[in-house]
Amino acid sequence: MNRIDTTMDDMANTKFLTLYSSLIKQFSASTEFTHTEVVCLLIIYYKFVQINGPTAKQMKKKQMYNLFLVLFRIYDMTLIERILLNITADVIYIGPEAWMKLFSVFLSKNLETRMQFAYKVYTTSSSGVLNRETVGMAINNFFVGEDDDEVKELQAPNVPFKISE
Repeated sequence: MNRIDTTMDDMANTKFLTLYSSLIKQFSASTEFTHTEVVCLLIIYYKFVQINGPTAKQMKKKQMYNLFLVLFRIYDMTLIERILLNITADVIYIGPEAWMKLFSVFLSKNLETRMQFAYKVYTTSSSGVLNRETVGMAINNFFVGEDDDEVKELQAPNVPFKISE
């Protein structure tokens, strides 16, 4: 048997393929990722799931918080929660669909896709406009420890942002 991941034994490789073969086909067809990239992303997901024990079926949301902190260096817990709300409604687990949705946005070459996701994360009202307060809070959280004058300059415009949906 050809192992898809040499760090897993034959039984783990077989279990992975049994659990994820239909999702691999689905994500290969519905995302910008190649077949190999989908397999790699799902292997990483599978390994996070396995940390939760032999009967675990999904990744815990707490693991995703840690991934944001370590890998993406996003330290704002409110922002992490807003991102997670845009990829899943589950309050405890991250399913493989949510995992792939996150990486489809974060690794997308399509700027419009990334902007639409950011807009959904940062808008908290149904007005369809990012107001000065929302942008100001985002800038403050983004530039923690940076030059105060630069942050104030970025906050200066009093023009609401509007992105078409």
